[in-house]
Amino acid sequence: MDAPDQSTTSFRIALLDDNLVSRQLVERILERHFGCQLFGCATPEELLFHAAENPPDLFLLDIMLGSLNGIDVCRALKDMPALRAIPVILFSAFDKPGLRLEALRAGAVDYLDKPFYPEEFIQRVRGCVERFRHQRLLEAQTQEQEALLRVLCHDLRNSVGAAHTLLRSLSEAGTAREQRDYLDLSLSATQSALDLIAHVAEYRTLLDESRPFKVEPVNVARACEESVGVLGPAASAKGVKLLVDVPRELVLSANRVVLVHNILNNLVNNAIKFSRPGDRVWLTASAEPSAAGSGLDCVITVRDEGIGIPPAILEKLLKRKPVVSRLGTAQEPGTGMGITLVDLYARRCGGSVAIDSAVSVPGPSPTPSGTRVTLRFPLQAAALRAA
Repeated sequence: MDAPDQSTTSFRIALLDDNLVSRQLVERILERHFGCQLFGCATPEELLFHAAENPPDLFLLDIMLGSLNGIDVCRALKDMPALRAIPVILFSAFDKPGLRLEALRAGAVDYLDKPFYPEEFIQRVRGCVERFRHQRLLEAQTQEQEALLRVLCHDLRNSVGAAHTLLRSLSEAGTAREQRDYLDLSLSATQSALDLIAHVAEYRTLLDESRPFKVEPVNVARACEESVGVLGPAASAKGVKLLVDVPRELVLSANRVVLVHNILNNLVNNAIKFSRPGDRVWLTASAEPSAAGSGLDCVITVRDEGIGIPPAILEKLLKRKPVVSRLGTAQEPGTGMGITLVDLYARRCGGSVAIDSAVSVPGPSPTPSGTRVTLRFPLQAAALRAA
């Protein structure tokens, strides 16, 4: 007799089969190879009663049960919120065309023909057990990570919020001009930190396209100013000139934190990263006819005179495929995920992203290099009238 699989000894299996001999055979095979907790039932009512009291980790259902078949029971289980996530394996000795497909459509994860080979049956059950346990482990880890993020955001919000309040009080009290400039910069930095903390706390909503996306009217000029306020010092330190030309009246619907931190900051940071001392970076915006042919779009452009994107990498970016991160002109590190995230967040705000880039070709008349990323968002009605 084989030793039971120790990894499955705490696994609970519910078996439904109205044939006593068949039920006893399955029970013997499972107990011999798994040593699991097993309860066998002859009727759907008995199965549902036991499952409601003590939900199993796997259902094994015979299809042929008299007036009510196993497929109907499977559908009933999938309609019960407390049980619908539990995997179901159906088996039957009745070889009817389309029965396997009907079973899978009802929500079963597998289908077996009777009589089945014990070795195959064990492997199918073991595979289902391992997949379900792995899924439960991932769900538990995700819940732990989300709980940790909530705790971190709470603690960070308290600390940064206190610093922000203190800086605001000092700024409002009035100080010497030089001190006030530093206070204003510190106040802006702590406000950005608070925005990012709130953003991290809502990251699942931002990534899950099935959940409503919180948007608000965003003044484009103010958003660009906020981004430049964060990245301007880095551009100056590198000797890159950052030029901004954005009309004050442009307003679009977006998540402000996402637009500033996940879209504009990503693009402007990349432009600075791949520029050389003396190069220029332009951040511009304008109202232009919609690509769809009706109304106006807000078109935001981030353009640089940097080293450009090699054709092989640009092709991957245009196809939204992952790329290997490149070091910047001053050996700045990166993740290779910038444009991918910009594209994701722009689409979640109802916008789009386009990329053009050129790499300088050596020779007597070298061609200019640089990259231009163009964002399009629908303008708000008020902005349409102003434009």
